[in-house]
Amino acid sequence: MRTVRKQILYNFRYKEECQRIFDLQNRVLSSNEVLSTDEGESSDEDSSDIEEMGKNIENMLSNKKTSTQVSYVTRARTHTHTHTCFLTLPPLMHVQTHAR
Repeated sequence: MRTVRKQILYNFRYKEECQRIFDLQNRVLSSNEVLSTDEGESSDEDSSDIEEMGKNIENMLSNKKTSTQVSYVTRARTHTHTHTCFLTLPPLMHVQTHAR
């Protein structure tokens, strides 16, 4: 019985998230505001942010995940990467203190 409730709740949240994204896209696309493109001025950081958002949206749609779930996975990957980098650092030299 619990798995059925979880599945129903999951489906409901997924539909809500899809509807939210759809509504946001419609608002942006139907806007009469002239949007400028910063093609000549975009930095690598901006491009990587946009690519990251695109990947997150694709993951949400293909894996039927909510934005919260995608954020959690992204944070977990970052944590794992940071942890791996930390483990590969050379050990610190231990400074011996002399008691006087």
